Amino acid sequence: MSFFNVISNIFRLRFRCIKTLWFNLKIFDFKDAIKLPVFLFGNVEFEDLHRGCIKLERKAAGTVRIGGGVYTSLFGHSQLYKTYMSVKGSICFGSGVILDQGCILSVSKGAEIIFGSNIYVNRCTKIHAKESIRIGDNCRIGWNCQIFDTNFHYSIINGRINNKNSAVVLEHNVWLANGVTVGKGVKLPPFSVVASNSLVNKDYCDKGEGWLFGGVPAKPIISCIKRILDKEKVLDSYFEDGKDFVMYDEVKSVLGGQ
Repeated sequence: MSFFNVISNIFRLRFRCIKTLWFNLKIFDFKDAIKLPVFLFGNVEFEDLHRGCIKLERKAAGTVRIGGGVYTSLFGHSQLYKTYMSVKGSICFGSGVILDQGCILSVSKGAEIIFGSNIYVNRCTKIHAKESIRIGDNCRIGWNCQIFDTNFHYSIINGRINNKNSAVVLEHNVWLANGVTVGKGVKLPPFSVVASNSLVNKDYCDKGEGWLFGGVPAKPIISCIKRILDKEKVLDSYFEDGKDFVMYDEVKSVLGGQ
């Protein structure tokens, strides 16, 4: 991260200098902590932190950002939601992970949350692990989503009591739109898109990559869908005249093989 970006974060996103230093020294060995691999922003609160509960793939400055993201500055600071983390188990972060303000992460003893790289978790999303939740590279999680690997309680269904916990896996390049709930045992294949306010409650990896899921409960809607990452400004020029669509063959050279 460049010096300019660091200064920009301090003033625009309410960088918590002292708390960032405290957090890194508490979690990491000194030689890693002084690199400040985790930046904290805004109103952040922690419980059950212990040495080694956070694991990082890369220990460069600002590899992980907690409590602030790009939309914090876009929409201003009229509402500063509290970001909260309770880590009795462990969390593993790849590089370039952002948890925006108001996110709640809770990891039970013996459980884990594993983030890949280049992941954005938007405001007020809740992630709770009793066993294991894995989120792959390049995933995007919308506002007010919920990801749980547990039903929190047991129930009897036709004389059978099922395990209340089952691991969740979001493969790489999954996009959850705002308000999506992901329940225990869910597995989503690469390049899945889940429509707003849907409830996903089963393993869909047998469908293969590139499906749109939606509904309560969510069902497969259409295949051969693929979210385009980091090329919005390039594509905007193709729609300046108000056209409804362009064919992929017309733009694939500028999309770089996406």
